[in-house]
Amino acid sequence: MERRLSAILAADVVGYSRLMERDEAGTFERLLAYRKALFEPEIAAHHGRIFKLTGDGLLAEFVSVVDAVECAVLLQREMAERNDGLPADRRIDIRMGLHVGDVIVEGEDRHGDTINIASRLEQIADAGGVCISKAVLGHVRQKVPLRFEPRGEIHLKNIAKPVAVYNVAIAQDQARKPVSPWARRKWVALAALVLLVAAGVAYGVVRMDLWPVASTPSVAASEPEQTAPPVEKAADPTPALPVSSAVASGNQGVPVIIVLPFQDLTGDASLGDLGKGIAEAFISDLASFPDFEVVSSTSSFAYAGRPVPEIVKETGALFVVEGSVRRSGGKAAVTMQLIRGDTDRHLKILQIEEPLGDPVELQTKVASRLRNELGGMTGILRQEYDRIAGSKPDAERTEYDYYALGHVEMLQGRAEPARDIWKAGLARFPQSALLHYKVMIYELDRHQASDEAEKLWAAAEQLPRRSRLDDWYRHWLSALLHSSRREHDTAVAEARATIAMAPYDTVSHAGLSRVMREAGHTEEALEWAIFAATHDPHMYNRSNFRTLKDAFEGAGKWPEAVELAEAQVVNDPLHAKWWYEFLDHAHSALGQYDKAKAAWKKGIALPEPPEL
Repeated sequence: MERRLSAILAADVVGYSRLMERDEAGTFERLLAYRKALFEPEIAAHHGRIFKLTGDGLLAEFVSVVDAVECAVLLQREMAERNDGLPADRRIDIRMGLHVGDVIVEGEDRHGDTINIASRLEQIADAGGVCISKAVLGHVRQKVPLRFEPRGEIHLKNIAKPVAVYNVAIAQDQARKPVSPWARRKWVALAALVLLVAAGVAYGVVRMDLWPVASTPSVAASEPEQTAPPVEKAADPTPALPVSSAVASGNQGVPVIIVLPFQDLTGDASLGDLGKGIAEAFISDLASFPDFEVVSSTSSFAYAGRPVPEIVKETGALFVVEGSVRRSGGKAAVTMQLIRGDTDRHLKILQIEEPLGDPVELQTKVASRLRNELGGMTGILRQEYDRIAGSKPDAERTEYDYYALGHVEMLQGRAEPARDIWKAGLARFPQSALLHYKVMIYELDRHQASDEAEKLWAAAEQLPRRSRLDDWYRHWLSALLHSSRREHDTAVAEARATIAMAPYDTVSHAGLSRVMREAGHTEEALEWAIFAATHDPHMYNRSNFRTLKDAFEGAGKWPEAVELAEAQVVNDPLHAKWWYEFLDHAHSALGQYDKAKAAWKKGIALPEPPEL
């Protein structure tokens, strides 16, 4: 008997019998169109597979839990868009449930408790909603920009033990709707179709199983045409290439990054297309940082093998990432090169080795290490961009340049110069919500609640937010502002929204840990502080360790602090000096003064980590 770990999505139509009673043929045809044009392509684009059609619903299997959740949310947002403006008796609402666990494989079918639980979760989901188990939450909590609302432990029908259940908070703000792999290919598909029609090419329609399963003989016997995906109207039907930073970020100057598929030089067919998989996973992780515009893998992989100047000309990319993966003994040796697009100059080369094994696990590990090295406010990409911004004459600096340069000063402990840079940027870009937020950070950091911070907030609320970066900082500053007002419930909700939008950014984790601690959420505050201190290979100073100390003190978990520090002096030798200093404090808090003294001696003998 074959078993494997899978994420299972269960979906069905709310009030299906009522809809069929009112308009059987019309309901059937619309459901068929939705399945062909939306559900099948999106599930496939998220590496899933429909394995069962169940009357008014379906069951789908996904290899990745993240893909499953993102697909479910995207499908619900698309359905909400299709239902918009329709009368109640014409709406088709879907409810969905998601669970992850072992499934039994029987040919194309799947069996087991995982499917049963997913189906029960779907039955208690709201119309247009997605209901997930705690097992799913554990896989995605720090990986998707979504909020999850706890519903408590629920006894599901025919399931022995209660299941901890969460609703996915699905904002219907279409401006923030994730762009799916299928949607990115719509224009290409349309252009191909136009060419085929113009050439007079005829083609047959392939019969596929219907969703829902046909119950009326006359309908089942018909051969409905395959419905083409709906295409948004546009003035120019030419398939668009990846947009430049000026367009993508509302003229803020956010840098565009394109990641090419890594060359797979292992010669091992059993590993699959390992290089492409690493690049895809890295793109997914890197795109979670609001600081960058990352070209999708669908678009970027089309440029494989082309010269960097051509890629830059067509995409507007400032940075190009390429790499390769080779076999080195029992390990995979991955080499990554960061190239500056406008000069075609190689800026940085990274080499990573990981044990060969399960290809998916290997891809995830390598992508995570690349993400930590390159991403975020202290990563290699920002370091290189800061050098570019610093070399520009004032007259050529963009809004993003002022944002980035001021943040470098702040991270290095020079708050007043940071404020001055942001204010200079505001003088040139007075409509910048982003720079209003950055000056607010200075005010709240220095003065907690202040009239100036309130004025900046009020002014920013009147300005348009032109990018995901603006939205992210709005949540962040809202959390800090409400915390300064002692409005902790709102502060906590905004802090969680900030982290959900950029789940791998260490600076926001550290900066908002205090908000959670002051609101009494000591466990979450500690979790965020640990993440910040253990996932940032480019820490500028000891600030992460001050945050970590405060978080452990709030949680009262000094034995765990000792365990963490002892592991990190080995795992993070670059910052071993700071970890020994933290270990000294942890032992002292436990009254272990001899051990504290020994840790202090080891730390004092080590050099300071190199400045970036």
